[in-house]
Amino acid sequence: MLVLNLPNYAELARLMREKNLELLRVLVQHDPASIREAAELVDRDYKEVHRNLNELKTLGVVEFEDVGRSKQPVVHFDELEIDVSLTDPEPADATA
Repeated sequence: MLVLNLPNYAELARLMREKNLELLRVLVQHDPASIREAAELVDRDYKEVHRNLNELKTLGVVEFEDVGRSKQPVVHFDELEIDVSLTDPEPADATA
């Protein structure tokens, strides 16, 4: 099982954006060969999808594999299970 630890609520909010979750679902279900193909599958602009995928990469959710001249976005899991502590204080950099 892969575990992703996010340092604060702001990072969790970035992950949970509707557009990001839609992209993750498409990556898992269709395994697109490129960023362009992923953009076509979600019917969105390439630049917007590229930006969202890079955000997901910085969160540690997506990786890129070189396939010829293209970069294939890859997700190495099939589901997300979220566990949020409401008793532990959030790190000081949470609003950064």
